[in-house]
Amino acid sequence: MTLRSNSGTRERGQSLVEFSLVLPVVLLLIFGLLEFGRVINAEITAGHCANELARYGAVAGRTEGDVRNWATDPDNPVCPTFDLAGEGETLIEVDVVFPTGQIGTKGIVVSITYPIEIVVPGLRNLFPASGICPAGWHCAEGRAIAEREATNP
Repeated sequence: MTLRSNSGTRERGQSLVEFSLVLPVVLLLIFGLLEFGRVINAEITAGHCANELARYGAVAGRTEGDVRNWATDPDNPVCPTFDLAGEGETLIEVDVVFPTGQIGTKGIVVSITYPIEIVVPGLRNLFPASGICPAGWHCAEGRAIAEREATNP
């Protein structure tokens, strides 16, 4: 007579328990990496958008209003991923004074703050409220400075 053991059944149960313990950690890691990529993409896009708006505003004769209108124009190819028109005026700050303080030097400073919602529930707690960003959101910021073109006298 041969005795059979239930080791095969026990090992399947052990594998199921190990899998159920490891799965949440692996999913949090994967979704955390995806969320990190979204945040970095928003930071890069905000910087690029600020650079392009500063270049646009550096042309002689353009005003702060022109830059603000161009930034929120739906046909603007410069900031395609930002819906700046729907977010309100507080997200785009345009200053037309060059920050060096030198007399006769004019420039344009464009600052963009773009809130992006954190969608992974476990990571939302890491982002407290700050400025215009509510809790659970990250503020992607871009800033650019460009020297204005000289105007013809």
